[in-house]
Amino acid sequence: MLTGDPRNEDHVRAVVTGIVTTALGDPFREVNANQWRTRLPGWVRPPMVGATVRQLVNAGLLVTTDRHVRSTDTHGRNGNKFCPIYALNLAALVPNEPDAADPSAASRGA
Repeated sequence: MLTGDPRNEDHVRAVVTGIVTTALGDPFREVNANQWRTRLPGWVRPPMVGATVRQLVNAGLLVTTDRHVRSTDTHGRNGNKFCPIYALNLAALVPNEPDAADPSAASRGA
């Protein structure tokens, strides 16, 4: 609900921009909170970060790698807790349309 509220649009945009920019700078398109935290403006409310990350995971744009790093977030009292490493999945932005070259798609009525 937080990410869908129009009053939070700037916060969501800032979090998404910080995460995507950070991931695009990594050769494997991997990212974790320690990395993107430094790219977020100070005015972003902390609950918006978690809510936005959850939406990106649900949309398939961030995929967990089942690996973790220790958090450096001592301000938020998360220091030394494990935080997940995500991979940016830009393929999630492409609509799922049947491949025209795939003859089995036509036989399935797709």
